[in-house]
Amino acid sequence: MKKATALSDPERAKRVEGESKGFSILEVILAAALFVTFSVGAITVVVSGYNANRLGAEFSVANQFASEGMEAVKSIKNQSYCDLAAVSSSTRGLLRTGGVWAFDADGTDDRLTHNSSDDFIRTVKVERVRRNAAGDIVISGGTVDSYSKKITSTVNWNFNTARPESISLVSYLSDWRRPIPGGSNGIIIYTGEGSNTPTYRIYDVCSNSFGPEFSTVAGGLGKNFVTRTSPTKGEVIVGYGDNSNPQILRVMCFDGATWSIEWSATVGGDGSGTNATTRRFDIAYETNSGDVLVVYSTNSGTNEIGYKTKPGSADCGASNWVSYPNIDSPGTSGTVTWVTMAWDRRSTSNLIAAVWADTANDLQGAVWDGDTNSWVQRTTAMDTSLALGSIQDVEFESVSGDIMVVWANVAGNNGTNGARYMTCVGGTANCTWDASAQTPPTFLDAAQNLDIAANPLDNQLLFASIGFDPNDSGGQDLQVGRWDGSAWANVANVDTSSKPPLGAVSKMVANGWLIAGSTVRGIVVYVDNVTTGVISYLVMTPCGPPYPCSPSWSGLQTASPAPTMGGNQLWNDIQMDPINQESLILTASNFTNDLFAKRLVMTAGPTLTWTDANNGSVLELDLGQNSRSPFSFAYWRY
Repeated sequence: MKKATALSDPERAKRVEGESKGFSILEVILAAALFVTFSVGAITVVVSGYNANRLGAEFSVANQFASEGMEAVKSIKNQSYCDLAAVSSSTRGLLRTGGVWAFDADGTDDRLTHNSSDDFIRTVKVERVRRNAAGDIVISGGTVDSYSKKITSTVNWNFNTARPESISLVSYLSDWRRPIPGGSNGIIIYTGEGSNTPTYRIYDVCSNSFGPEFSTVAGGLGKNFVTRTSPTKGEVIVGYGDNSNPQILRVMCFDGATWSIEWSATVGGDGSGTNATTRRFDIAYETNSGDVLVVYSTNSGTNEIGYKTKPGSADCGASNWVSYPNIDSPGTSGTVTWVTMAWDRRSTSNLIAAVWADTANDLQGAVWDGDTNSWVQRTTAMDTSLALGSIQDVEFESVSGDIMVVWANVAGNNGTNGARYMTCVGGTANCTWDASAQTPPTFLDAAQNLDIAANPLDNQLLFASIGFDPNDSGGQDLQVGRWDGSAWANVANVDTSSKPPLGAVSKMVANGWLIAGSTVRGIVVYVDNVTTGVISYLVMTPCGPPYPCSPSWSGLQTASPAPTMGGNQLWNDIQMDPINQESLILTASNFTNDLFAKRLVMTAGPTLTWTDANNGSVLELDLGQNSRSPFSFAYWRY
C-alpha cells in the first residue's frame, strides 16, 4: 500500500489558493447573472412606474384642458345660443377675445404647452341633436332639435413619438333661455288686405328671420293690434279692433300650438271711419303672477271702463276669464277713446299702470294692484285739454317701480312746449301721484306723437316726440329727452324737418335701449321728411350717475338694409329683446301698405349694425291698412 505523503506548508497553500480561484469565477458569473436579472426587473419596475406617473399626470392635465374647453363652450352659449348654432356640425378651436371665450376656426391655435415640451392640442366639435317622438335623443332618425347641441371637447398629445394619446369629454347643451312655444323668439300679428282672419309669423333670433304665415282665428279686418306674451309660461294674448260699426274688440289666446277666440266686447267708434283711429283697449301681464289684465272702453260716458283678468295658472279658454263690474272714471266724463298700460318689471311685483283719454279730451290715470285685484291710486283728471289726435304713454322705472305718464297738451305749437308728464312715486300700489300735471323743461313744440322707453337696468327713461302744428308754422319738430329718475335733460329742435304726424292714425317716433356689457345707448327712430325711405335715427349716450347731467346725442343717422322702406313709414314700433339686450326689432308700415322688420345690434365697441330681420324680404306686401297699429310684434318673455 502506497503511503500518503504529507504536503508541505507551501504546497498546501498553493493548492488552497488554486481551489479558491476556481470557485470565485463561478460565483462571480452566477452573481452577475442574478444581478442583471434582478436589475432589469427593478429598472423595468422603476421605468414603468415613471411612465405610469407621467401618463397619469398628462391625462390629468389633458382632462383639465378638455374640461376648460367644455366650460368655454358653455360660456359661448350663455353669451348667445346663436353663436353656438352658427358652428353646428364643425370642429373649432377656442380663444379668448375681449375677456370672453369665442370660437376660432384654427384648432391649432388652441394649444397648451406642458413642462416646456409636451403640446396638448384641444378642439371642440359641435353636432346636431336628433330626438324621437318621445323627446329622447337618438343617434339616427327622429327630427333635428335646433335648440340642443352635442359638444365634444377633445385633447390630443404625443406621449412619445410612437405613442399618441387623446381624451374626450361629451356633453349636451340646450338653449334653456329660449321660450317654449315652437322654440321661437318672437311673434308678429297682422291682417292682409280683405282678410277677416289675422295672420301670424314666428321670429327666430338665430336666423334673424320670420317663418311662414299662419292663420289665427276668423274675426274681422284687424286694426290697433296689441300682442302681449306671458312672463310665466308660453302664452300670448292678442287684442284687436275689427271693422264693425260700432267697433268690436276681439281677444285671442295662443298657447304655442292652438289659437282661440276668448271673448269680445263693443268698444265703440266706427270700425272703418275716423273714430276708429284710436285704440280703445290695452293688455298687460302681471310680472310675478302671470295674471293678464285687459282694460277697454265701454263706449259710454258713464261706467266708462270695463276690464277682465285671467289667472296665470289658467290656460286659454273663455271660461277662465274673470269679469268685473264696469268702473266710473272720476277723471273722464266722455266716452273713453284711448287706453295705454304698462307693467312693473320687478320680478316680485304685480303692479300695472293704466291711463285713458276720452272724447272730452280728459286724461285719467290709475294703478292696478294684482295682489288684491283692485284699482288703487286713481288720479283726478291729469289733463282736461289733451291735444287733438294725440297719443299717451306710460312706463315704470325698472328699479324703483315709480310710474311716469307722458302726453300732449293742446297748447303746444311752434315755440310753445306741448309735452306734459306726471309721476307716481313710491314703487308700491300706494304710490303718490304729482298734485298736478308737470311741464318738462326745454322743449319748444307740440308733441302729438310721442314715445317713452325704460332702461331695463336702471331708472332712466328715454323720451321723444313729434308734434303737429295746425297752423303749419314749424311746430312739427323732433324733441328728445332723458329722465334720470328724478329730473329731465332735454333737447329741443333736434330735427326741424321731421315728418308731421297724422294724429293718432300715425306713430312717427319709437324709442328703445341697447345694452352690451357696460355699454349703454338709447335709440330714437323717427320719420325724417328729407331722407325718405330709410331708417332715420338718433343715438343717445347716457351720462351719470351721479345726476343731474346732460347725455350726448348724435346727429341724424340713416340706414337702409334691403329691402328699403319704399317711402315714409306711417307706423313705427320698437321692441327690445329681453334676453339679448344688445338687440332690438323695429317694425314699420309705409304708405303703400308694406310691412317691414329690421334688427339693430350693438357691440360693446360700440358698433351699431342694422340688418333686415326677414332675410331681405318684405314681411307683407298688402296689409289690410297701413295706420292705426296695423301689426304688433312681441318677444317671448318666458
